[in-house]
Amino acid sequence: MNDATTYIDLSNLKRLTKSDPSLMMELITVYLEQTPTMIQVIRQSLADKNGELLKATIHKMIPSLNIMGVDPGYERLARKVQEYDYSKGFTSEVEDMALKLEQIFTGICVELQQVFEELQKEHK
Repeated sequence: MNDATTYIDLSNLKRLTKSDPSLMMELITVYLEQTPTMIQVIRQSLADKNGELLKATIHKMIPSLNIMGVDPGYERLARKVQEYDYSKGFTSEVEDMALKLEQIFTGICVELQQVFEELQKEHK
């Protein structure tokens, strides 16, 4: 893996999978299959000002952050968005946080795709 990785730390994933490349690729595949749809739902919930949908989507995504070894600060940001009181409407602050999470989730996908490709090459 290259040194440009900014979002993920594979040590937790390796620990959970006992460094089994097949299992690692399986978990990465699930993440890569599900996350783009979730990113679209985040975008749609922001466009529709649908706080409940945003909360539910972020709630589904939080467990994967730990599994993929994402910086705990990003998980805290996700929890802030999840726990926000949307009954008062959307503020620019919560919109900015949600957009930042979208960027983070996209970056995670890019990095995990690279990891997946490297694992494939190493274990053919």
